[in-house]
Amino acid sequence: MSRLLVDDVTKTDRRALLNVNKMATISDIVVPKNEYLYASGANELTLLDGCVIAVGGAGIFATEATVITAGNLDVGSAFEVGKDYYVYICDTRVDAQNERYVVSLNSTYPAGWNASDSRKIGGFHYGRVRKVDGNLQPVNSSGAIFGTGWESAVSNGIVPRSVWTLGHRPKCNPEGMVYLGGGTWIDIYLNSDDGAYGLKSEYGCAPMTGTEGMNWYTFTERLAKSVVSSDLVKASMFSCDPHWGRVMIAMGCSKAPFRPEHVDIYFRSAAGEVLACIRGEAAPLDMDKAQKILDQKEVVIDVDLHEGDQQAVCWGCDLTADYIKINGSYRS
Repeated sequence: MSRLLVDDVTKTDRRALLNVNKMATISDIVVPKNEYLYASGANELTLLDGCVIAVGGAGIFATEATVITAGNLDVGSAFEVGKDYYVYICDTRVDAQNERYVVSLNSTYPAGWNASDSRKIGGFHYGRVRKVDGNLQPVNSSGAIFGTGWESAVSNGIVPRSVWTLGHRPKCNPEGMVYLGGGTWIDIYLNSDDGAYGLKSEYGCAPMTGTEGMNWYTFTERLAKSVVSSDLVKASMFSCDPHWGRVMIAMGCSKAPFRPEHVDIYFRSAAGEVLACIRGEAAPLDMDKAQKILDQKEVVIDVDLHEGDQQAVCWGCDLTADYIKINGSYRS
C-alpha cells in the first residue's frame, strides 16, 4: 500500500494531483441513494441527479436528472412485453462529450459499445402492469380499490418494482423479478424450465407442473450426483478433510435450485457422525473426531435441504495421487 493523495499547494508532488484514474480508484460509484433509477412513467425511467459513476477507469461522470426511454435503445424503437432490459452508461472517450445512456437486451454491453467504454448501472422488466394507488393497492379504471372491471386498468409498461440498480437488486440474476420490500425479491412469473436443468421466471413460458421430471426428486438427484462427481470433494475425502464448503460449491454447480441458507451437512461413517454445516453456516466441529470418521472405507455425506420430503442417493469415490498417475501413465 502507498499514499495516494497528499496536500501540496505547490503541486510539485504528483500525489497532490487529482485525475480520472485516482477518482476511479477512490470510488467507482457514489450515489445519493441506492435506488438511483426509478420508473417515472409507463415507458420511461429517471436517473437521479448527483450520481458520480466511473466507466472503465478512464471516464468519470456526474449525472443530472435524466429521463431514459425507448429512444435510448441500442436496437429497435420500442420496448417489448416480457423482456428484461439493461441500462448502461457509456463513454465516447472524447473529453468534450458527456456520457450517453443506452438501453439494451444484451446483459454484457450494448450494441456498438464494449466492456471498456460502457458500464451496466441497472435494469428493468417490461411487461403487463396493473394500475395501483399510492399504497400499491390494485384499482380499476375508476380508481376503486379492488374494483370490478380491473382488466381495463392493465397496460403494457415498465414494471415499477422490477427496476434494479447496482445498490438495489437481488443477490441472484434480477431478470424476471420484482421487489416486495424488506430486502425480498420474488419472481414475476411461475417457474418454467430454463433448458439447463434449472428454473427461470420468463413471460410466455409454460410453467412447471411437476409432471415434466422437474420435481424435487430429480433436483435432489442432480445435487447428489454433482457432489460425488466433484474432484474437490473427492480430494477432501482422500485427505479426511470435512470441507463442507466444497460440498456446497458442488451443489451450486448442479444448477438445481436450493437455498444454501437452509442446508445442513453431516459426515457419517462406522466411526460416528459430525455436523459440519448448519443452515448454511459452519457448525462447531471436533476435527479429530471428524478425521476419524472420514478415515473409514465408506463415508456418507448427508445433505439436508429442508425442502420437501424427497431424497436421492449417489455413490462415488475419492481422488488420490496414485489414481492420477495410473490413468496418466498409458496412451490410447
